[in-house]
Amino acid sequence: MNDLTREVGGAFGIAVLGSILNNGYRDEIGPVAAHLPPPAASAARTPVAGAAEVAARAGAHGPALLERAQSAFVSGFSTALLVGHACCSPRASWSRSSRPRAPRSPPDAGDARNVV
Repeated sequence: MNDLTREVGGAFGIAVLGSILNNGYRDEIGPVAAHLPPPAASAARTPVAGAAEVAARAGAHGPALLERAQSAFVSGFSTALLVGHACCSPRASWSRSSRPRAPRSPPDAGDARNVV
């Protein structure tokens, strides 16, 4: 059951965080892609590799397009990381606070040589 929970949770997390990254990228690259011809705009809206391919053929505007695509990817990735952190931090705090405590030794236990 534990393996199933981890596998489903991992797959769900990848899907959600990937969607957040993709939406962030598309929101950032959209205004730039709007000024491109339709086939190039479609390729630029795909992952960064598509934008890099378009930038390689864009002549003088290529470096600016590639820089914007990289910035858009980093922006989407940052948002996905923040969402992942927001989801995981409360669980990590709860796990730490609910773990079993080690028993305390009595105050007059003496030094370590007397421990059996």
